[in-house]
Amino acid sequence: MTNLVLFCVTFVVYFIVSCLLVQPGATDEKQPVLFTVINYAKRAGWVILLCAPFTIMGNVVTVFGNVVSQKNIISLCSIYQKAKGDATALVFSGWQSAGGNAVTGVFSVAQVAGKDSVSGIFAMYQSAKRDVGIGIGFSGYQTARRNAVSPLAGTAKPVVQYVSVKPTPRPAPKLFLGDGNGAPKSRALSERKVTALQPRPYVLPRPSVLAGRP
Repeated sequence: MTNLVLFCVTFVVYFIVSCLLVQPGATDEKQPVLFTVINYAKRAGWVILLCAPFTIMGNVVTVFGNVVSQKNIISLCSIYQKAKGDATALVFSGWQSAGGNAVTGVFSVAQVAGKDSVSGIFAMYQSAKRDVGIGIGFSGYQTARRNAVSPLAGTAKPVVQYVSVKPTPRPAPKLFLGDGNGAPKSRALSERKVTALQPRPYVLPRPSVLAGRP
């Protein structure tokens, strides 16, 4: 259902833009209206073909479409991609979200990946749980848990390059106790049960006791 909505919106927008850029005219002066309608229909057919998503073994393949997928996505240029697996755009991607790897060949606006995020030349925003990288260009913003790579960092540094490292958990300290026979016992300090000392109530003596009377 989501892909159907995305396809309809993409088709309408791309068709209007294509008609504004190049208006299909009539090819026959005797029947200009008929041939104009035919040319518009041909253009609509091309837009449908280029924007339609095709599912192959659970993976979604498109040329200029905007799609979501439960597995992987492969496209030439896409404004919107969201996949639980890998999301790949060969030339351009606008918003690219992937549970696995997010890869764009040339230029990406924003990439969010569960594993690695890679763009060929330029990316405005990159975020990944493992590594982020640029092939031969630079990035505007990079955040990763392991490595953030920008080859042109010497001439065009990324605006923000942030790498977070998870602290290594340390085992709980152990307390060695004797078992009464000379053999030591070890027990994690976190497993010990410490009983707090309860304060005893203080009772004042009777006045006759303080005066020395029975």
